[in-house]
Amino acid sequence: MTTCNVCGETKSDDDFYRNRKSSNGRQPLCKKCADDRTREYRESRKNDPEYRLRKLFTGIKQRCNNPKNSRYAYYGGRGITCEFPDVDAFIEWSLANGYRVGLEIDREDNDGPYSPDNCRWVTRSVNVSNREVSRHIEAFGETKTMQQWVDDARCSVPYNTLLSRLDWFGWDAETAITKPADRNLIEAFGETKTLSGWSRDPRCVVSYSGLRHRLDKLGMEPEEAITKPNRR
Repeated sequence: MTTCNVCGETKSDDDFYRNRKSSNGRQPLCKKCADDRTREYRESRKNDPEYRLRKLFTGIKQRCNNPKNSRYAYYGGRGITCEFPDVDAFIEWSLANGYRVGLEIDREDNDGPYSPDNCRWVTRSVNVSNREVSRHIEAFGETKTMQQWVDDARCSVPYNTLLSRLDWFGWDAETAITKPADRNLIEAFGETKTLSGWSRDPRCVVSYSGLRHRLDKLGMEPEEAITKPNRR
């Protein structure tokens, strides 16, 4: 049995987290008190500007420098760099240039770097607007911003899906705009089946994951995706 030094209750050892450095192998706080303290700490950090800015800076560095980051293609892959020398310089600049909770960092030149001369703190609506102004998509003989295409009745996917299709998967604009995102039901050869159903169909020459890859990432038409043999 162990007594918690916070609530003062004596509980079984199983009610305390392990701690190899402790003489009895347990933490001095019971699990409930330890969890409460962790929760309070996290809540307090949410309103700590330096903590939030450090996390933001880590995200910027990752999407600019790490090819394995899911957002790298939209940043480092486009040549966008971070020119703040370190996190302390970023925090100092942010606090001196209007940072407050609820604002987002925005690059005035959407093709330019994260730098003191190109960055500002803005509301989300201004941030999205800036991205749209510099990105126009031509399809069906018309040129519109990304958001205008998302709002168009012919568009069958949300903003982020359309962005991924164009930038990450390299789809042509008209297919990216109109192709439904829901691949649970697939029509081919005059029949409608689930993805799993088509993968078990004798006409299908690829696995379930291969069929999903062809449909969602390569943008192949269903009948081609189902029947086209893999290259050897």
